[in-house]
Amino acid sequence: MTGLLGDGGRGDDRDALDRLVALEAEVRVELAVADASPALGAFSSPESEWLVDPAEVQTEQTGLRSLLGAVQALEAGRDPR
Repeated sequence: MTGLLGDGGRGDDRDALDRLVALEAEVRVELAVADASPALGAFSSPESEWLVDPAEVQTEQTGLRSLLGAVQALEAGRDPR
Protein backbone atom coordinates (compact mmCIF):
# COMPACT_ATOMS: atom_id res chain seq x y z
CA MET A 1 0.00 0.00 0.00
CA THR A 2 1.34 3.43 -0.88
CA GLY A 3 0.75 6.59 1.10
CA LEU A 4 0.49 10.24 0.17
CA LEU A 5 4.09 10.28 -0.95
CA GLY A 6 3.96 7.02 -2.92
CA ASP A 7 6.20 4.02 -2.44
CA GLY A 8 9.45 5.92 -2.86
CA GLY A 9 10.11 5.02 -6.48
CA ARG A 10 11.76 7.53 -8.78
CA GLY A 11 8.55 8.01 -10.76
CA ASP A 12 6.71 8.98 -7.60
CA ASP A 13 8.78 12.09 -6.85
CA ARG A 14 6.92 14.47 -9.17
CA ASP A 15 3.50 13.05 -8.26
CA ALA A 16 4.29 13.22 -4.55
CA LEU A 17 5.42 16.82 -4.81
CA ASP A 18 2.29 17.69 -6.81
CA ARG A 19 0.12 16.11 -4.10
CA LEU A 20 1.97 18.02 -1.38
CA VAL A 21 1.52 21.30 -3.25
CA ALA A 22 -2.19 20.59 -3.71
CA LEU A 23 -2.55 19.65 -0.04
CA GLU A 24 -0.76 22.82 1.04
CA ALA A 25 -3.08 24.93 -1.12
CA GLU A 26 -6.14 23.23 0.34
CA VAL A 27 -4.90 23.69 3.92
CA ARG A 28 -4.19 27.38 3.24
CA VAL A 29 -7.75 27.86 1.95
CA GLU A 30 -9.23 26.09 4.98
CA LEU A 31 -7.03 28.18 7.29
CA ALA A 32 -8.12 31.40 5.59
CA VAL A 33 -11.76 30.40 6.07
CA ALA A 34 -11.15 29.57 9.73
CA ASP A 35 -9.24 32.83 10.28
CA ALA A 36 -12.09 34.83 8.72
CA SER A 37 -14.65 33.21 11.00
CA PRO A 38 -16.29 35.62 13.42
CA ALA A 39 -16.54 32.77 15.93
CA LEU A 40 -13.49 33.83 17.90
CA GLY A 41 -15.28 37.06 18.79
CA ALA A 42 -18.09 34.99 20.26
CA PHE A 43 -16.20 34.64 23.55
CA SER A 44 -17.42 38.14 24.42
CA SER A 45 -21.08 37.23 23.83
CA PRO A 46 -23.32 34.94 25.89
CA GLU A 47 -22.88 31.26 25.13
CA SER A 48 -26.54 30.96 24.17
CA GLU A 49 -25.86 33.26 21.18
CA TRP A 50 -22.93 31.26 19.77
CA LEU A 51 -23.47 29.70 16.35
CA VAL A 52 -20.30 27.65 16.77
CA ASP A 53 -18.08 26.96 19.75
CA PRO A 54 -15.10 29.36 19.56
CA ALA A 55 -12.91 26.75 21.25
CA GLU A 56 -13.60 24.36 18.36
CA VAL A 57 -12.56 27.05 15.90
CA GLN A 58 -9.31 27.56 17.80
CA THR A 59 -8.71 23.80 17.83
CA GLU A 60 -9.34 23.61 14.08
CA GLN A 61 -6.96 26.50 13.42
CA THR A 62 -4.26 24.86 15.53
CA GLY A 63 -4.68 21.59 13.66
CA LEU A 64 -4.56 23.33 10.28
CA ARG A 65 -1.41 25.26 11.22
CA SER A 66 0.23 22.00 12.37
CA LEU A 67 -0.76 20.26 9.14
CA LEU A 68 0.56 23.18 7.10
CA GLY A 69 3.88 23.01 8.94
CA ALA A 70 4.11 19.27 8.34
CA VAL A 71 3.41 19.67 4.62
CA GLN A 72 6.02 22.41 4.34
CA ALA A 73 8.57 20.23 6.15
CA LEU A 74 7.87 17.36 3.75
CA GLU A 75 8.18 19.67 0.76
CA ALA A 76 11.49 21.01 2.03
CA GLY A 77 12.81 17.46 2.45
CA ARG A 78 11.94 16.35 -1.09
CA ASP A 79 14.08 17.16 -4.10
CA PRO A 80 12.02 16.69 -7.30
CA ARG A 81 15.14 16.55 -9.52
